Amino acid sequence: MHFHPLESTLQNRLANAIVSQMAPRSQALRAHLLNAFTQPPGSGSGALLGDPVFESLFDWRSSGLRLADIPFLHSSLAKELARPYKLPRRGQEFEPLFDGGHYAHQHQYECWQALIEQPGRSALVRTGTASGKTEAFLVPILHDLVSEWRRLHQPLVGVRALFLYPLNALISSQRERLVAGTGHFSNGLRFALYNGLTPEKAEYGVDGPEVIDRRSIRSSPPPMLVTNATMLEYMLVRPRDREILDQSAGKLRWIVLDEAHTYLGSSAAEIALLLRRVLHAFKVEASNVRFVATSATIGGADADENLRDFLADLSGTDRNHISVISGTRHKPDLPPLAPGNAQPLPSKEELAQATDPVKLGERLIQVPVLLELRDRLAEKPQSLSQIAELLKLDADSSLRVVDAMSAADASGTPLLPLRGHHFIRTQPGIWVCLDPQCQGRSAARLDAAEWPFGKVFFDRREYCDACEHLVAELALCNTCGEAYSRVATDAEGNISRAGEEDLTDAETGDWDIPDDEDELAEQPNVDLLCSAAAARGVDGLGRGPYKRLIPRSDGQHSERLVYVADRATRSLRCGHCAALDRNNVPLVRRPILGTGFLGQSALPSVAESVPTLTTIDSVAPAQGRRLITFTDSRQGTARHAVGGQLQAERLWTRAWVVHFLRDEERRMSGSTEEPEAIRDARRSLAEIEAVTAPSLEGIKARFRRQIEEYEASKNAEVRVSWRRVVQSMSTEAVVERWMMASLKRRYAPANLDAGELARVCLGRELLRRPKRHLSLETMGFIRLAYPGI
Repeated sequence: MHFHPLESTLQNRLANAIVSQMAPRSQALRAHLLNAFTQPPGSGSGALLGDPVFESLFDWRSSGLRLADIPFLHSSLAKELARPYKLPRRGQEFEPLFDGGHYAHQHQYECWQALIEQPGRSALVRTGTASGKTEAFLVPILHDLVSEWRRLHQPLVGVRALFLYPLNALISSQRERLVAGTGHFSNGLRFALYNGLTPEKAEYGVDGPEVIDRRSIRSSPPPMLVTNATMLEYMLVRPRDREILDQSAGKLRWIVLDEAHTYLGSSAAEIALLLRRVLHAFKVEASNVRFVATSATIGGADADENLRDFLADLSGTDRNHISVISGTRHKPDLPPLAPGNAQPLPSKEELAQATDPVKLGERLIQVPVLLELRDRLAEKPQSLSQIAELLKLDADSSLRVVDAMSAADASGTPLLPLRGHHFIRTQPGIWVCLDPQCQGRSAARLDAAEWPFGKVFFDRREYCDACEHLVAELALCNTCGEAYSRVATDAEGNISRAGEEDLTDAETGDWDIPDDEDELAEQPNVDLLCSAAAARGVDGLGRGPYKRLIPRSDGQHSERLVYVADRATRSLRCGHCAALDRNNVPLVRRPILGTGFLGQSALPSVAESVPTLTTIDSVAPAQGRRLITFTDSRQGTARHAVGGQLQAERLWTRAWVVHFLRDEERRMSGSTEEPEAIRDARRSLAEIEAVTAPSLEGIKARFRRQIEEYEASKNAEVRVSWRRVVQSMSTEAVVERWMMASLKRRYAPANLDAGELARVCLGRELLRRPKRHLSLETMGFIRLAYPGI
């Protein structure tokens, strides 16, 4: 992935998407928002993108030991974990958990050593993504269970190891590892995934090492139980799950907390109390249970001590019995830079012309400052501003250098393999100064007659830093986009800020209508500080407009024209378009945008920067590019999964329609060369144009008409029938081979053929005219005509 084009396209696409969704009527506000949102990353003043952070992807430091070489592991464990496994009933094959020739990472070895050689210790594993954290805790647990199974010579019944995951998707992702790790131990080691998707009764309760249904889990609890906090809470209080606790009493020895960084604030307090109840229900002491927490994101100064305290508080175990284990990466050595061979940084032009990775690597390793950058990134992640400061370049040039280093080859390996972390600021609202004479207007290019307020802010504040007047939250008319500010007035006419309760779903940021229709009516006396529209005297405006005093931070006041809402009679109307405020359709909306909207807007830019896959079918969507997205919210994940799929299908539909119409235009226009008759008409008209003989006027008019008709035919719209568009789309490989397969796999009851699916895609895009959401017609790419009406 190249970071330089991603940064610029991502920023511009997000800025335009947000402003289009807000749809303010004021052109001055629209221009101001676009300018603020496209400020350099991390510069403040409304910049959407934070300072990106880059992390090296060198291989994790190896311990130099294979699983079979580690002396404290059970003798049969390494052999069994290196063998593939096949489920007896379903026939599904699983790759071995550890390849026989695989060298354990250093942090894995340290974790195994802490948890096996020193009984009673707990551990917190802090390493990056895809560093083998699961194997770091799974191998010691398997060692413990295999040792007990061999000693007892009978299947283990009762929960010994409890795995807690925050999401069901993470629970399901562990199934393959658990099957591969336990399958070769007959029925001695079993596991179960216990969540809301676990059926009460299945056709068969056990398949190999996996216990599949709840009835089998209760009758013979497996030694490893993978669940989430909600299901664990139910298990502690549900009478029919009492069998699990009774048969597991005194046997629990392991509790694994994956994604520990998600446990913060009240969530952490709830988990801490839940764990204490678990210990009580399983009749064990914290000192006899080994806790393992994992995270890819916890770090910072004094991290080890803070993490030790964190796990001790969460689990109730002694902090002195907790090991904090961090993963480190190994940076391959480069040939030493010979004295006198140092080179300066390459220019933009030189980097743009470099196409050979080997030659590029030979050039870059001669630049001392780039070797220093490589050393720094190998030690710890660096932000773009830190990189720019080291290179003494601007952000744009620094990104180009980072791209070049990640693409360069040094002795057969990438000079600097990188992962980029890009941060998007959610939009919690917009705040405005209530003084129309604010000095901050001109500095922000808001000094226009249509803009009724002062300076604009992107964070909450009480008073304007330019004129000291009161600042209130901006609201936009749902119909026309007229700007208002949300304020409250008392009986004496004093203005104060209105309450800033969420009027929409802040998590998704979609500005949906509130579920509670009385939400607006139940608010305190929220008035609207009007724009100039209030002074125009639109009929039905209720009580107002009135003069009110705007407070300043120094205790003084300024007079301002205010429209006071009459909430009792629900007579509030927009001062510009006269739209009504109704229970089911509020008059105004707050400019709040959350992760759902921003994520879907950002995905196309990220996908464009992902390399194509040459090994995949050439007709795959997006040339085989693939993305994985996830969220820590269960409800958010469900909404995002549906929304992301719909967004992808809509974007493909838009692109296909535009390219299809362009091809039709080329086909209909035929040759670009003018017909010989038209060339003759132009030549003849030029010869007689200056002659004023009356007998030639009719001939001139005929030549002109002939030329005009030809020009009109060239500029005529390309008109294609709906039926032809549907038929053409239905033959596309993306529809026939990808959408159809996905439809049958995900939605079994649906029975649509390719033509019907094409009509769904086109109808979803074209048969509605939303106020703010974009479509091909609202963006001006096409025009729909209805000859029948």
